[in-house]
Amino acid sequence: ISTIHYLKGLLFVEQRKWKSSSASFSLSVKSDPQYYGAFFKLGEVYSERKQFNNEGSAFNKAYRQSGNEIYYYRMIDSYTAMGKYKKARNLLKKFEKNAGDKIHFLFELANIAREEGAFPIAVHSYETISDREPKMLLSYILLSDVYAEMNKNIIKADSLFAFASKKDSLLSYENAETAAWLLYRKSRFQEALEKINIAVEREEKRKESSVAARRKLPRIYYRKAIICQPIGKKDEKNQAIALARSSRFNLGYVKKQLTYLIESQ
Repeated sequence: ISTIHYLKGLLFVEQRKWKSSSASFSLSVKSDPQYYGAFFKLGEVYSERKQFNNEGSAFNKAYRQSGNEIYYYRMIDSYTAMGKYKKARNLLKKFEKNAGDKIHFLFELANIAREEGAFPIAVHSYETISDREPKMLLSYILLSDVYAEMNKNIIKADSLFAFASKKDSLLSYENAETAAWLLYRKSRFQEALEKINIAVEREEKRKESSVAARRKLPRIYYRKAIICQPIGKKDEKNQAIALARSSRFNLGYVKKQLTYLIESQ
């Protein structure tokens, strides 16, 4: 019976019927409370429904029953998504001695730090990852992005982004907002606007079916608003600010920066 409910849940996921899929996965774990795979899928569906407390609980149960630390990191990320950075950090710190996948641990640490604006911690984490795993190209991209956010080491950041993008051309498109921010830091404002618009279009196409896209958009909108300032795109700037502020994920560092931007107008 548990498997039948699980398979029904998967069908509903394909159809993006999140409420129905969560009901099916809930019935699956009710029938078999040890079915950690169903708890994992339930957590993913709760994420899409923006029910992050429920998401965290489901991932925690999946971890406790399986011992798979990926589920633990997903639980931590559910608190990051809610802006509960202190709780996310504390949970991660408690887990440090048990972490078998040190690279994933560092990525999670950097993600929390980046979201709340603790950039030196993010820099140290990404630098450590790139030292330990030189083929982990995403760490170069994210380190480049944080440098750009800090307006620091821009030449190095540019080099890191170019290196990773040359190795994997898809990274350039998937991180167009980083390219835009680097261009902005070099006062190439029109080019920066073109790049940030690519990022906006990319994630707006995905947002209806992807919570990851919805989480990315406030930062992208914030950057667009900043980029629009020196080239007199006042209407586009104001629209970007409004879109960012209307998001459920307008949290942490981005929320603070938007407040400063609005107050300075």
